[in-house]
Amino acid sequence: MSMYTALTCKSCSSLVYKAYILCWEVTAPAFSATAEAHLISCVATTGRFLVAKVYENIRPRFETVRWATTIWNSSNIPKYSRISSLAIQKKLLTVDNINSRGMCLVNRCTLCINASETHTHLFFKGEFSDALWRQLLGWMQVFGRTNDLWKELTWCLSRRRRKYWKIDWFRYCLTAVIYVVWQERNARLFTGKESSIPCLVKHSQFMIGV
Repeated sequence: MSMYTALTCKSCSSLVYKAYILCWEVTAPAFSATAEAHLISCVATTGRFLVAKVYENIRPRFETVRWATTIWNSSNIPKYSRISSLAIQKKLLTVDNINSRGMCLVNRCTLCINASETHTHLFFKGEFSDALWRQLLGWMQVFGRTNDLWKELTWCLSRRRRKYWKIDWFRYCLTAVIYVVWQERNARLFTGKESSIPCLVKHSQFMIGV
């Protein structure tokens, strides 16, 4: 007995119920036999077709990434989290990403002019971003044990013994600086306006709320 048969066997002609049946016709191919049996039992026991149950069974499921709680938390401004999430996943429209889509642009970093523009270079390993990060880490009195900036940032975030408010503060700083670097890159590229590193440090401090 299919789910569709189980639903249509009910003596109900309401528009809402018909909408439920239409929903099933659209989503049925996505269900496994186990999921179908589960939903049939739900209808049999409750007498209702629950959209929430449909969604729960057909929604895609992905592995939670380690940086999720660092980027997406209540301390961050949503636009900072959004840009940071795209940056970490390497989905922002940097020159290398644009060229990978079939364009043919000169790949040169807008901030330091000395290397190709990639996500890693732009936000963490370029001369410009490296200088900005190190000034901010010094200002926050955060010192790591390596010369690799990305490893240093990872080390800072993994320090569980630090007081909670300091971890929260550093996470907010991480997303704010990524946002500032991306804004500066776009300002130089599209408007020709430039800001110095000391100016961006002060701007970042202001955005962090200090």
